[in-house]
Amino acid sequence: MARLTRVVLVADDNDVSRYIACRVLRQANYNTIEARWGKEAAELAREFRPDIILLDMHMPDQSGLTTLQQLRDDPGTAAIPVIFLTATAHSAFDRNCAEQLGASSYFFNPIQPNTLLTVVEGSIARAKSHPKTAAVGSDGSVHDGHRSPTLPDDPSASRPWRVIAQELSAETNPGKVLNLSEELIRALEKRELREKGQDHVNEADPAVRNQHSDYEKIVENAIALMRSDYASLQMLFPERGSGGELLLLSFRGFNPQAAKFWEWVRADSKSTCGIALRDNERVVAPDISGCDFMAGSDDQGIYLQTGIHACQTTPLIGRAGKVVGMISTHWRTPHNPLQKDLQLFDSLARQAADLIESRVAKPQK
Repeated sequence: MARLTRVVLVADDNDVSRYIACRVLRQANYNTIEARWGKEAAELAREFRPDIILLDMHMPDQSGLTTLQQLRDDPGTAAIPVIFLTATAHSAFDRNCAEQLGASSYFFNPIQPNTLLTVVEGSIARAKSHPKTAAVGSDGSVHDGHRSPTLPDDPSASRPWRVIAQELSAETNPGKVLNLSEELIRALEKRELREKGQDHVNEADPAVRNQHSDYEKIVENAIALMRSDYASLQMLFPERGSGGELLLLSFRGFNPQAAKFWEWVRADSKSTCGIALRDNERVVAPDISGCDFMAGSDDQGIYLQTGIHACQTTPLIGRAGKVVGMISTHWRTPHNPLQKDLQLFDSLARQAADLIESRVAKPQK
């Protein structure tokens, strides 16, 4: 019952990221307070004294570091653990400053719900067990304002992320789960930075294929935002076939047969993504068993066989105004998504479009 009273302050000017984080936390029985500005976050922290703060590194009025400094300078908020949210790999200088100020951890958007809950719960537990300092270094160690020891910057000194992930999946001790989660985040961050330094992408290299974890994060966020049971992300290859074809990049919930069937989708497909590709607009099928445009089709059969009874597909529109892919969510029961949810989903779709365009442009350098 104690967990029901825990309060999390989520400070992020990105409406989608803030909404997703709050939804995930509320579903886990946390109470949430929202802030769009750094100064607002500091004021709300003084007023409500939350158990933990999720703080965007880059706020419109002031940086996350400035806000964190204000929190640490106030005796009433100095002990509140803070987790930084960031959409990009922050500089070594920012990371050093954050550690000096006692940031509990670093979290990359798009948010992965399970990891978010693990890090939040672990950070609160550590803060309560060390009330004097309540500051946890990025390596998981508690410190008193002096910089925590960190892992060496040499990538060869870090464990492979797959090894960390495998160990994390089997760990049950809350303290060790937090340490492993943070180690995994750092390992993925280093891998991403190394990949950004490459001029050409070799898709046959397993280490490079792991960049699709970004696509997986988008899919996880889609499920959290729309409260769906399945989701998928596709990239358009306009040169294939007549009208282009969609390649399945990432998915959640599909069985092997469904994943193989929808690996490539043409514009003449009777699926929602095929219709969306043909008509260049969002398609919603609230009840697949009674859907007229896919009646009797192989797509309808695969949907129902997979346990999908409702779905929606939203086109991903690139900077030039052209479709670059599709993002879909699916439900096990008939469902018609609310307009307000679709409006927020459009913001996530823009993030997905930007991600796909950045990956497409990479080999063209």
